[in-house]
Formats: sequence, structure tokens, C-alpha cells
Amino acid sequence: MAREIARRLGLKEEWLFEDPWTVLETAVGGALEGGDFRALMSGKMLRLRTRPKGEFPTPSGRIEFCSTRAAQLGLSPLPAQAPLRLEGGEFILLTSATPHYTNTQFQEVYGPIPAVVTMSPGDAGRLGIQDGDEATLANERGRVRMKVMVSDTVLEGVLWAPSQSEALTGEPLNCLTSCEPQKIGRGPRFNSTTVTVAKSV
Repeated sequence: MAREIARRLGLKEEWLFEDPWTVLETAVGGALEGGDFRALMSGKMLRLRTRPKGEFPTPSGRIEFCSTRAAQLGLSPLPAQAPLRLEGGEFILLTSATPHYTNTQFQEVYGPIPAVVTMSPGDAGRLGIQDGDEATLANERGRVRMKVMVSDTVLEGVLWAPSQSEALTGEPLNCLTSCEPQKIGRGPRFNSTTVTVAKSV
């Protein structure tokens, strides 16, 4: 499927069109015990190669609660919560999975993923929002309209919504999320998205 999409888009990079079995053989190379990829494909039962127990990929070779590598980089060797840097009226928007859904799967069983955002009672009171009201979440990338659930399960200054939610009008919640990777770890910014909130009328 990926190769066909690449072909239709007119992409030319050679790696997009490599034979999938060749790619798999390369990926599995060195990861098997008692044989290679060809032996595996012939039906031979092989085991995945594992690192010896008690050996860890750290400078000390041990589990490090105090990170040697971070200290060498001039960073705090222990995890520390960075202070939230929010402009006036901004919120941190967090998203995560919910028990019934695997990404967007099982909506045919449990119904659509709800277009709901959870807000603390203090923030809701300050903004004149009541449980069940609709509100617009916005930033420089887009805006979505969601139903508000007021709950003390989130801290003030924080909002939570199910990942993969769509707004009441169909826009994806991820339209608010930056494509730029995090500075530390280069991961996605799903949990460092800032938004403003306004009660919808």
C-alpha cells in the first residue's frame, strides 16, 4: 500500500520501492539465534536473540536511576518536572487512549470516540463554563469545538481529551498539535500542545 501511494504521488526515492521481503530480511539480520532469515522462512523454529539479563545499555552497564549520560551532557541526572510556561489564559492539552478503543478501532462496537474535553472545576468556574457546555479550543494551528466535562481529575491549567477525538464539527483534535519534534528525545508534541479556551455561544 505504501509503495502504491508513493508511486501515485510521483515519489522517486529508491528505498520506497524496495522489495518488502528484502527489507524484512535486512531488519531481522542478526536478531535470530540458531539460523538466519532464510531458515526462518523455510519453516525452521528460531528464537529471537536477547541481551543477557542484568546487562543494560548504560555507561555503567546497570539500571541507572541517576543517569550517568545525562550528567555527562550537563543535564540533571534525575528526572525533574519543568515548570509550565503558559501565556495568560493558555492551557496544556493532554490526550491519551481510553479503555474501549485502540486508536480509532472499535467505534463500530462502542460508538464514536466522544468529542469531549475534561476541565478542572476552578478553570470552568473562572471561564463561566458548566458541565455539558460547548467550548472552542484554539491555537495558531486551528480550532475545534468540544463538549466540556467538568471534573477534578485534571489539574488547573490542564485539559484532557481522548486521543484521536474529532471535534463536534468533524475536525481532528490533532489539527492543534505541532509537527515539530520535542527538544528532548525528539518525540511528538502530543502532550505539550497549548490552547486557549472560550465558551461557545
